[in-house]
Amino acid sequence: MTIEGVFELLLVWQLRPGRKWSWMLFPGIITPVLAVMLWIGSPAFGVVYLSLVIAVNFILYGLSLMMLVWRVAS
Repeated sequence: MTIEGVFELLLVWQLRPGRKWSWMLFPGIITPVLAVMLWIGSPAFGVVYLSLVIAVNFILYGLSLMMLVWRVAS
């Protein structure tokens, strides 16, 4: 998950000269934060917490891609 966050931030860096790259910045910042919270979290809630973190990550990444495509297309 941390590697994914780093790659999202690298993607933002590549998209920066274009329009509306800020939609990709938010999940690029949130993903490493969620990964750190997962590392620090209690092992008793590991599976539930991991599924919650992955679901939030997928939702944020999907929304950011949809908004990026919508803004570029219009």
